[in-house]
Amino acid sequence: MQPSLEPEHPTVERTGVVADDPRAPRSVAENRWPALAALMTVRCPALAPLVRVAPLPDGAALTHVVPAGSVTLAELREGGPFRAGHVLGIGLAVADALVELVEAGLAHGDVSAGQVLVGPGGAVVLGGAGLAWSRPPGTVGGPREADDVAALGELLRDLLGAGSAPSPLVLAALRASDPDPALRPSAAELRAALALCGRADPLLDRLWSSREVDVEPPELAAAGPRPLRIDPWVRPSVVTDGPSAAAMAAASAGARPAGPRTAPPRPARDRRPARARSRAARPGLLVVASLVALALLAAVRVGSRASAEVGVPVPIPSLSTSGAATPTTAGPAGVGRPSSAPAAPGAGDGTDLLIDRGADTPDWATVLAALDAARQRALAEGSVDALRAVVAPDGTAWADDAALAARVSALHARIVGGALTVLEVRSTSSAAGRAELLVRDRRSAYTVVTSDGSRDVPAREARWWRVSLVASLSTPAGWQVHDVAAVAAPSP
Repeated sequence: MQPSLEPEHPTVERTGVVADDPRAPRSVAENRWPALAALMTVRCPALAPLVRVAPLPDGAALTHVVPAGSVTLAELREGGPFRAGHVLGIGLAVADALVELVEAGLAHGDVSAGQVLVGPGGAVVLGGAGLAWSRPPGTVGGPREADDVAALGELLRDLLGAGSAPSPLVLAALRASDPDPALRPSAAELRAALALCGRADPLLDRLWSSREVDVEPPELAAAGPRPLRIDPWVRPSVVTDGPSAAAMAAASAGARPAGPRTAPPRPARDRRPARARSRAARPGLLVVASLVALALLAAVRVGSRASAEVGVPVPIPSLSTSGAATPTTAGPAGVGRPSSAPAAPGAGDGTDLLIDRGADTPDWATVLAALDAARQRALAEGSVDALRAVVAPDGTAWADDAALAARVSALHARIVGGALTVLEVRSTSSAAGRAELLVRDRRSAYTVVTSDGSRDVPAREARWWRVSLVASLSTPAGWQVHDVAAVAAPSP
């Protein structure tokens, strides 16, 4: 249910100016006053009410009441893609406001992400009614219901993005934005169609998730707009090399405040009888156990093969049993090999079938380099589907990476450079199908190119991370990134 804008909710007044159309006759501007008087009588929970009108020499100043602390949908959208339930909730609220305007014989004229507000309580409110009336509704060139419906349809399509969405919602958005105004539904018809598209999700989780990502320390905020970053989970201000745990926590507090995170979607519930599920699970458990064992046995071979195909010049360290690493130069394929590493087992000699390989553990530096190269390709393409091959959707690293890929796609951006150099890897624990690593790396400078120009992102100096990997037979490297967290430098 759409939260209402009740008096007990904090509100503020926001004033804007509508200017006369200098090409229109004076009578056109005079016709705006009856329309504004009618607008002041419209009350709808999803429409910011017009409470005051002041005449100006060449227009009028309009004052609306909006939720205090609200953000525009355009700002909220920068945090990443919306779920279909979010988009449906936004569409229903805006359609409610349009229906009320139509019943009063009016139209909005500027249905856009910049005019849709989301209050701290999750209320979606369409603001700015009347500010686009340089020619009032009902006059030639003035706002029309059909144009508002088309603008809402385009907004819904833009919010849905390139990902999958329920077909009824996609169809409703396509019909609303039909190029032929005669084929578009009315505001009431669009509202009825959206009501049949499923259940709307509240925007509270998305609102707090966006604020968690966007809050920056004052020194970063003063530096200008935040660029797209390949490492979205860390701020430049916390890039250090070996601070204490207390200093790292204090630095991270300003860059990443604690807050609720969006929970991963729940899997579909198996409604078969318990006995049938048990019978079906027994052979499945054996298959899963076998696959995990094969994945662990093949990690070195699969990881090395995937790294050779990457072709990104990334120096890779050699690993020693003491945990220290000596960097080596990159090989012909762009992936360095440890000078003391044993030769790869030959095919058919039986050495690749040993159950206990002892100290012959996977070359984690090579695996990490291959995963990051594939991750960079997915981000550069703005492809969430390609990202799913290297980042586990149920891990903590997924939300930030998926949001970044969606932003790259929405901005049609290109990322040039940004190669990762793995300096040291320490394996802290390893279980069936999962590995916990302490990783020290650095990233070179890169450039983000958009239609508005380009912006250089400086190099990130070396720092430590705790990285969790999970085995996956569906990925070229044999592993997926599950969790990534910045940590203080470990003791030598």
